[in-house]
Parts: sequence; C-alpha cells; structure tokens
Amino acid sequence: MREDTLLRIALTISLVGIVCLYFVSGSIKVPRQAVKAIDSSDKGSITRIRGIVTSVYETDKVLILELYEQDPKRISAVVFKDGSNYIREGQEIEVAGEVREYKGEMELIADEIRQVS
Repeated sequence: MREDTLLRIALTISLVGIVCLYFVSGSIKVPRQAVKAIDSSDKGSITRIRGIVTSVYETDKVLILELYEQDPKRISAVVFKDGSNYIREGQEIEVAGEVREYKGEMELIADEIRQVS
C-alpha cells in the first residue's frame, strides 16, 4: 500500500473512533446515592447526590454547601468558584463529584451541579 492510502485509512478510523466515543460518553450516567449511604468506603468514588441546601459558606475560591436529604445526616459539597454564585439556601440541587474525607467527615468535591427546584 502506498503511504497516502495508509494515512487516509488511519485518519478515517480515528475520526470514526472519536465520533463513537462522543456518543458513548453521552450515555454514561454517574450513579445516584443517598447521603446517608455515603461512608469512608466510598472515598475516591464518583457519585451523584440530591439534597436541599441548608447553608452556603463562601470563601475567595470555593463555596461550601451543606446538603440535607430526608435524613438527619448531612454532607458538605465543595464547589470551586467559576465567577457566579447562583446557589442559595433552600434550593434543591443535584451534585455529582468525587467523595473525599476532610477532617474525619465525608464531603463531595463537585464537578457538576444541577438545580432541581
């Protein structure tokens, strides 16, 4: 085979692969978990929680949200600021991110936040 033919085949296969990855990645969902079920065995895992914002603490770089979900157990969600603070107390939100432990408490480092109500 000629070199230019091999190059065309390689580029075509690469483009088809990228398109397939795009569509497959859109169908992958992060599993939802109850706040009360999150414990130290979940450290490092990616999860999605839903809850009502009971408090918002703001620093220069982050927002720390306290979330409550039909159980006395609460969890903090750490959100790195992107310039807008649209989250308020009393809102119901869904947060996806990595579970980490900070000072003996479990928290969620938010990658994605969606307002539910």
